[in-house]
Amino acid sequence: MNPGGTPDRAILVIEDDEATAELERRALVRSGAAVRVVGRVCDALELLEREAFSAILLDYQLPDGDAWRIVEVAKSLRLRTPVVLVTAMGNELVAAEAIHRGVVEYV
Repeated sequence: MNPGGTPDRAILVIEDDEATAELERRALVRSGAAVRVVGRVCDALELLEREAFSAILLDYQLPDGDAWRIVEVAKSLRLRTPVVLVTAMGNELVAAEAIHRGVVEYV
């Protein structure tokens, strides 16, 4: 933790495709980040109750729920956590909705 109370480069990856999650995890670890990976909305929500993260990489399509719920929770945390939406399944409407809901970046 840094003096402001936010985790130093602790990233939460929420991705249900194991190969994609592993690629993201490896890239982040190589850059010096501590990474937690989950593949379901319910697991992410439980983790966000217990741990703080400096950022969230969020897949748009998850098997057990709406990715927007994660965005809402991240915005409501005491230490607001930025969310980057990472998806191959999106389109311009999804990108616009993501920005409208407060996602900091759409990839």
